[in-house]
Amino acid sequence: MNNAWKIYMLTLISFFVGTSQFGIVGMLDKIAASVGVAVATAGQLITVFALGNAIGTPIVMVAMAKMNQRSQLLLALSIILLGIVLTLLLPGFGFLMASRVVLGIGTGVFVVTAYAVAAKLAPPGRQGGAMSNVAMGFGSSLVFGVPIGRVLAETYDWKTIFWVIGIFSLLAIFAVARTIPDMEGETSVPLGKPLAFVKNPRIAAALGVTFFVFIGFSIVDTYITSYLATVMPEMKRKISVILFAMGIASVIGSRFGGFLADRIGTFRTLIISMVVQAFALVLLSVGSGWNPVAHDLGTRLLDVRADPKL
Repeated sequence: MNNAWKIYMLTLISFFVGTSQFGIVGMLDKIAASVGVAVATAGQLITVFALGNAIGTPIVMVAMAKMNQRSQLLLALSIILLGIVLTLLLPGFGFLMASRVVLGIGTGVFVVTAYAVAAKLAPPGRQGGAMSNVAMGFGSSLVFGVPIGRVLAETYDWKTIFWVIGIFSLLAIFAVARTIPDMEGETSVPLGKPLAFVKNPRIAAALGVTFFVFIGFSIVDTYITSYLATVMPEMKRKISVILFAMGIASVIGSRFGGFLADRIGTFRTLIISMVVQAFALVLLSVGSGWNPVAHDLGTRLLDVRADPKL
């Protein structure tokens, strides 16, 4: 029996699941205004999502290791749906933080399980392609989900995108229940075993470099909407176009990185990518027009106006 369409179904579901994670990046300013907090405070919604994803996912995966993988997918989608309901119905920033933790756990469990299920649905020798399809669905949420979320937030309300995701999550639960066969779950791995690899200096160094690289990326990705609205206020209505262009650039960069790795090696490719990222961060600070000397002088002049004795 051809399972290709089931793999593509998982790809589509992965897109909406990924949008639940990345979607708020393009409308962080709208969310901050609606709950009465600063944009910097609203940025913590992304932090708690990441913590829920990183800490909650392995705990839940170990707890449900004896479940078959269809049940694991259904549980993951149910957790995501619960997070969406909390996002839509409960008021206040505190509940919104809690909903992001729930979504982080559900998203992590779904992605891990979807990779395993796609590999088992694929014919022999095609497992890698099946898993890459799921990755494409999740990754495309960064390309299309973020600008779509921004457009909906500008046109209607920031919660609109979560209504859409919630409806598709509910449909996905029924689709998975009816189409995905029972599959034996993966063997449980003690949480301490992966942590033992960190003792290897090379692995620890690689993880450290990755950690700092992603810090730089995540900070820009989280506050890019507010940054653009401040630096280019005349472009505020066209931010969704810029976000879409960023997503396309991300896809191109991933493909080009693979091309370079094959041609000049992984190490050189990583060095080049980190240099490019550092250069881009410098350009962002220059492009903002912020000058430390002028900023300090301006602050001093304001103080003098406020208090002539200074």
